[in-house]
Amino acid sequence: MKLYLMRHGETDWNREGRLQGQKDIPLNENGIAQMQRLGEQLRNLPFYVDKIISSPLARAARSAEIIAEYIGFHKPIVYDGDFLERGFGKAEGVPWSSGIDLSDDAYCAESAEALCRRAEQGIRKYLTEGEETVLVVAHGAILKAVITVLSPNPMDYDTTHIPIMQGNLLCGETDSNGKVPHFDWLFEESTTKEDEGCLFRSGGGLL
Repeated sequence: MKLYLMRHGETDWNREGRLQGQKDIPLNENGIAQMQRLGEQLRNLPFYVDKIISSPLARAARSAEIIAEYIGFHKPIVYDGDFLERGFGKAEGVPWSSGIDLSDDAYCAESAEALCRRAEQGIRKYLTEGEETVLVVAHGAILKAVITVLSPNPMDYDTTHIPIMQGNLLCGETDSNGKVPHFDWLFEESTTKEDEGCLFRSGGGLL
């Protein structure tokens, strides 16, 4: 099975460097434009998916809807709460730069272990042994958890750096054990400075 992972477009809180978590922050104008540009690129490829699965949060749902429109996907999008962003508890809205420790019980944040269990529960519902192609549209932390649980090699969520950029797709294929040996970026790197939130990171194995 082929699997595509896509992070939602930019929001105002992304631009401000604030933890969003499960706060329902919509795409900003740049985020909509990011998804439209990505949709144009996908429309110019032989790109097809059998299913689109999305987080129900507005920023992911709108991103999925834009991509579906551009690629001519007319089936219902599946909105699945297992792909909500990590719950950051009382840290939601706090700047990343503040150096908060999410393991501090005072924040009441979802633990990395709980996040990975949720990711496993979510993605296993859609993995098949056939030739089906699935696009999952979600958020940075939950997509990192999906990659973590699908790796055939043990990975520690907290210590493994996996950049999940906006404006690009990660693609991988499951092996006979239902694991994904590596993910690659679909598009090569963009160097547009003003669009720092959607820089394309160069192809090549992520894992």
